Amino acid sequence: MPASIAKTYKQINIGILTAKGIPDMDMALISDITTNAYISTEWEHKHQKTKVFDKKKGDGTCVFNEMFKFGILWPMTNSSMIIKAVDHDMIGDDTIGSIDLCLKDVVKKFSTPTGKLVWKQIYGAPLGKSGRECDLMNN
Repeated sequence: MPASIAKTYKQINIGILTAKGIPDMDMALISDITTNAYISTEWEHKHQKTKVFDKKKGDGTCVFNEMFKFGILWPMTNSSMIIKAVDHDMIGDDTIGSIDLCLKDVVKKFSTPTGKLVWKQIYGAPLGKSGRECDLMNN
């Protein structure tokens, strides 16, 4: 980035509120817990994750109510943030779904003094889409 471009510092707050439609990822043999879900983020080699939420069989909703805070230098050179929904297991974690969030778009479109709530689909087919491929993504 040329030295003549004025750089400013900003903070982005990513609120992880609720995950809906989380599938049963594990067999409930000993208890009725079928998914140990958490949300993780990765940006500029900085990783953050929520607490693990134990989801019971048949209940597709996980409530996290956590905030991730990231300091950014504007204009940005890397605007790609990976957000994943993950099932925690003793042997290895399984990815439930993920998105590549463009932070430049978030800063440009949603910068207000009070902030804005933006819903992003992570698991399954994109909202409002249908067809054979979407059916496979949702099952």
